[in-house]
Amino acid sequence: MFWGEEIIATNGRCALADGTLAGSDLDMMSAVKNTVEMIGTDLAEALRMASLYPAEFLKLGNRKGRIKPGFDADLVLFDSAEFSVKNTWISGQ
Repeated sequence: MFWGEEIIATNGRCALADGTLAGSDLDMMSAVKNTVEMIGTDLAEALRMASLYPAEFLKLGNRKGRIKPGFDADLVLFDSAEFSVKNTWISGQ
């Protein structure tokens, strides 16, 4: 349910009950993979696009989006060959 509307996610597509497109069912790791494999973006840039740029847009760039002293330890360990998430840490936990 979103804003009182039922959203149905099927095969990467989100739609209302009447079939109207309501968005995408794409997770961030898949977005990084698509950016690298389909567009040819360098992995380091794709990771910045998934972390640093959104943090800066949300005005959180002073504590999120980088691995740096004083920043929140929000990290993802992934297999760069398969783009599969192996572990995550939020605030170091």
